[in-house]
Amino acid sequence: NGYISSQYASIGPVPAAAVDAKEESAALSASGNETSAAPSYVISATEDEIYLMAACVAMEAGDDSYEDKLAVASCIVNRVKSGKWGKTISDVIYADGQFPGASSKSCIKATKDALSGSNNIGDYLYFKSAKHASTGSYSSYKIVGGNCFYKK
Repeated sequence: NGYISSQYASIGPVPAAAVDAKEESAALSASGNETSAAPSYVISATEDEIYLMAACVAMEAGDDSYEDKLAVASCIVNRVKSGKWGKTISDVIYADGQFPGASSKSCIKATKDALSGSNNIGDYLYFKSAKHASTGSYSSYKIVGGNCFYKK
């Protein structure tokens, strides 16, 4: 605890009583200051599509810079706006030959096999690019292709 003289401190405004969210929304609407809960996007996007698009951006841009990731995301938006590959984010991402990782037959087969119980890495929970792996700091590891799966 500490003490200061009242000449150096003042008590700010006392907060008003709590307001119910519905009351606050009604007051904002009445004053014309209502804020939109949903952001304004240049194309429509569901939460699932936002997640799908982010995963596709991660797949395509990986550990690249934010600018690289924004460029991939912008390309997807441009393709939706063009309508050439479909009218939705999902249409564009899954369009034949556009984002191979999203519709690759071998990726789909691997996904279904893993979901069915096939497993080629045992009980490893972590992985990173083998070229960036610090294998000396892992209790155990297994390299498969270009990735190192490991235990801390």
